[in-house]
Amino acid sequence: MVLAINAKTIVRIIIIAVLLITLAGLAARFALYMWGEVEFLQPLRLFDVGEERSIPTWFESILFLLEPFELGGADPVATTDKQSLARGAK
Repeated sequence: MVLAINAKTIVRIIIIAVLLITLAGLAARFALYMWGEVEFLQPLRLFDVGEERSIPTWFESILFLLEPFELGGADPVATTDKQSLARGAK
């Protein structure tokens, strides 16, 4: 089964996601700056880029996880088998 996805579509989705996360982070920073560290504004810290437990950090981790699939190297076992067969044939 071959899953064909257009590269332009992937790039557009990633760019839109990055822009939305950036705008949400800026809005959260602005809200925290204007109204201070109020109790009900604490969930906005999820968009803080400097925090390790934040949405931008999770987004980056997911991108790194999905990068091999985007590059077409989704099957490392098959690549290893091809390399071992090529070495054995020499």
